[in-house]
Amino acid sequence: LELGWGSGPRPDRMHQLKRILKSAAASSLYHCGALDFMASKRLKSRAVVLMYHRVVPEGRQAYYHSSPGICVSDVIFRRHIEFLKRRFRVLDLDEFVQYVVNSIPFPDRSCLITFDDGWVDNYHTAFPILREFDIPATIFLPFNYIGADHMFWQEELTLRLTQLIASGNHIDRQFVKSILDTKNFPKREQLISYIQELKRSSYAKIDEVLQMVRFHQRRIDLPEHDNRYVNWQQVEEMGQHGVTFGSHSLSHRILTKLPKGEIR
Repeated sequence: LELGWGSGPRPDRMHQLKRILKSAAASSLYHCGALDFMASKRLKSRAVVLMYHRVVPEGRQAYYHSSPGICVSDVIFRRHIEFLKRRFRVLDLDEFVQYVVNSIPFPDRSCLITFDDGWVDNYHTAFPILREFDIPATIFLPFNYIGADHMFWQEELTLRLTQLIASGNHIDRQFVKSILDTKNFPKREQLISYIQELKRSSYAKIDEVLQMVRFHQRRIDLPEHDNRYVNWQQVEEMGQHGVTFGSHSLSHRILTKLPKGEIR
């Protein structure tokens, strides 16, 4: 690993080094049995809730426009499910609720698997793995997006700005620089940081930026992409094979940022 000590390590290389060190430490704790001992103590009569979002095919991460933090590859997800099948009691939502409502201690090492947002890769990629291992899961659906063709604003904005950066057109690139408020050639990491920062803004500001980008691209068709959601037929099929569903609101908006009347 080249760190470039002469001028100090670059931020991306330092991040990579930290990730390697954390992975090595976790691997050592796992193989020496320390993690298993900790789990037996920490999860006695308790449950852990895992919250996934997207499960994407290995090697195709670049075709998805969500934050990398909510994407896991199908290879890694399969390893997770294999491990949970061996070492945990995976509950379905009804079982989990009954333990909570009735104040009954959970069986040791209990687990609930959940997914947010209802991405179509939940059906195409995650669901076959869950069925293979006979593992229940719960998906929380944003009602207005199920079976619809529009995207969450984060994915749409990332897709559009990525397309503009790749266009090779000087005007497009200058436009993206003005949006990101940068003088340098925009990179994917800058887009991710910008989207995360924009999430802290009001929805009026978010809509203003999105409309501005849409107007700039008004003569350009969006490319094919994988930022879609399940439809009701897929929901029904999964519901027949161990998947339950809950609400993730209507519009996927952050409720703490909305007036109480709109929340109702």
